[in-house]
Amino acid sequence: MIIKGGENISPRQIEEALYKHPAVAECAVFGVPCARFQEEIAAAVVLKQGHQASVEEIQEQALQFVTKFKRPQFVSFRDQLPKNSNGKILKRKLREEWVDATKSEGGK
Repeated sequence: MIIKGGENISPRQIEEALYKHPAVAECAVFGVPCARFQEEIAAAVVLKQGHQASVEEIQEQALQFVTKFKRPQFVSFRDQLPKNSNGKILKRKLREEWVDATKSEGGK
């Protein structure tokens, strides 16, 4: 669960919206630290081979199915998502990687 501005947001609802984009092979939606809202919404996306999409396209895709408040603020494209031995996507690892990256960039 993502807690943004005191509201509980289900990542699954946003992921289902993103999976409807024809270029999305896999995605994971997770919360990242935010001073204003406690958490902000981030999405890690793996595109299907031979397909392209922009951050704006992914965000617009989400807006077709969820409110603006639930639109991913941050979108990153990856070659693959981290998974455990059973194939479950490791959202905690994605969050940790995002936090580490923003620390090295001096914050966002």
